[in-house]
Amino acid sequence: MSKPTAPTAVTSDGAATDSKRASAELVPPSWPAIEYWELADFYRTLRAALLDLEQAHGRNELEERVACSGLEAKIGSRLLKVYEHLARQPNQRLAELRMDAVHALLEQVREDVFNTVTVALVRAVISAQAAGPDAQVPATAARAPIQRVVATIGEGQPCDLRFDQLLAVRFWGIGFEFPELDMTCYFARHVARASTNRLAKDLRDLHRILKRFHPSDPCPELHIAASPNERRFEQLMLDVLNESSHRARPAGLHEDFLEKTDLRVKYSDAGGDRGVRVQVTQISDPHRHREKLARIHGVEEYVILSPRTLAEFVARTPDKDEANQGMSPAAREELLRCFNEKPGDIDELAWAIKRTLLNCYKRATSHPAGPVHAVPGPLRDLICAFTRADAKRAWAAHKQRRAQFPLSGDRRSSARMRRASAHGSGRYRRSSRQILTRSQREAIEALRVGTTIKGRVRAIKPYGAFIDLGGVSGLLHTSQIPGPRGEHPDWLQVDAEFPVVVLDKDASEGKVTLGLATKS
Repeated sequence: MSKPTAPTAVTSDGAATDSKRASAELVPPSWPAIEYWELADFYRTLRAALLDLEQAHGRNELEERVACSGLEAKIGSRLLKVYEHLARQPNQRLAELRMDAVHALLEQVREDVFNTVTVALVRAVISAQAAGPDAQVPATAARAPIQRVVATIGEGQPCDLRFDQLLAVRFWGIGFEFPELDMTCYFARHVARASTNRLAKDLRDLHRILKRFHPSDPCPELHIAASPNERRFEQLMLDVLNESSHRARPAGLHEDFLEKTDLRVKYSDAGGDRGVRVQVTQISDPHRHREKLARIHGVEEYVILSPRTLAEFVARTPDKDEANQGMSPAAREELLRCFNEKPGDIDELAWAIKRTLLNCYKRATSHPAGPVHAVPGPLRDLICAFTRADAKRAWAAHKQRRAQFPLSGDRRSSARMRRASAHGSGRYRRSSRQILTRSQREAIEALRVGTTIKGRVRAIKPYGAFIDLGGVSGLLHTSQIPGPRGEHPDWLQVDAEFPVVVLDKDASEGKVTLGLATKS
C-alpha cells in the first residue's frame, strides 16, 4: 500500500475529500462530553465518584447518594443504573473485599485511558458510509462514522485498521493522532465510553460473584485482575483471531472468574448468539496442562487455546472426520520453518510456539496493529484454523447436551436454574443435573480426593470415558488419557478395569473427576 501524500477521508461514493469535511460529519457520543485533553480530569472525577459511592454503600447510604443531581454527568447512565440496582440490594458482608476489587477494576480503566507508550499517525480515514451497508462491524463501532483508518508509526509501512482494532491496541500502549482535532476528540470520547461501559458490566458481575460467598464462609482472597502475563497472552490471542474480521470478544468478569471462560468466539457454523467458550492459557508443560483442564467443569464444551493444544493440532493427522481435523503436510512444513530449530516432538513444538509468541511482546509498539504483526503468518494461520476447528467440535458437544437435557420453555426448569445460580452451586449445566439416590450421594461424599481406586469402563465418549467406581461413575477426561487429543488408546475399552485417582468431586451435582493412577 502506497503512502498517502496528505491526510484524506473517503466518502460513500469513494471520492477523496479533505479532513475538515470528514470531521465536520462526526457525531460524538452523547457521553462523556469531553475533549481529548480532558481525559485525565475525566478519570479523576470518575474514580472519586465511584469510590464515594462504594463508601456510601458500606454505610448503607447508597440510595440517598444515587439520587443526587449531577451524578449521571460524572459516571454515565450505565454506571448509574448499576449503583441504583445495588442500592436496592442488601448490603454484602464482604465490603472490604468489594472495595479492593473496585480499586483493581478502576486501575484497568486507567490503563485503558492513559496507557499510551507510542502514537501512530492516522494518514487516511474511511467513513462508515464508505464501508457499505453490508460491512460486518462489532457493536462497539456500530454507530461510529469512522470504520477504518490507515495509520503509520514513524517511517513504517501503512496499516489498515478497523475501528474496534483502534480501541483494542490501546492495551499495548498505542495511541492515535488524527489529522483533525475533532477526530482526535471523537476517538478519545469513544475510548472513555468503551472503558466505562466495560467497567459497568464488570461491576454488575462483581456483585454476582460476591453473592456466591455465604456469610458463614471464611473471608476469601479475591483476585479480580489477571496477572500481566496472562492478560498479555489473552489479548494477543484476541488480536490474532480478530485480525481479518471481528469474531472474538473478551468474556465477562463473571464468566472469567467462575466459569473459566476467557473469550467468546463466533463463526457462521458455531457459537450461536453468545459464541463458543474459549479458555486461554500459555502453559506448555503437559502435566500442568492436564491439571488445569481437569479443573474446568464441562471442558468438552470449551476451546482450549494454548501452545500445547496448538502443537497437538499440528501433530494430528487430518482425516474426513471434522472433529479430528489437523494440518496438511504442506502447512505443517511451512509452520516449522518459522522456528530457529525444528522441534522434535509435541513437547518441543509447544515450547517453540510459546517462545515465539512471547517474543512478539518486544515489538508491541513498533507497529500500529500491536504485536500481532510480529507473529509469523503460518503461526497466525494455525491459531485461527485450530480455533475454528475446535469451536465446531465444542459447539457440537454443546448442542448434544442441549438436545439431551432440553430446558427451553420449561418454567420449572428455568426456576431451578435461577435458584441454583442464587445459591452459588456453580454454572448451571443441564447435562450435570442428575437424580441421585441417597446411597449414591453418600458414596461420592465418601470418596477422598487423591485416593486411588479400581474402576471399570462403563462408556466411552469423544470427550472421555465414564468409569464405574461401584455405585457411582466418574469422568476420565480425554485430557487425562495419553496420546493425541480425541484418539483413545487400544487398552481403553468398555468393561476394561484399571486403577484411577480421584481428582475432584461434587456430591451436590453428582460429579467425580478422575485421572489415571498409572500409565497403561
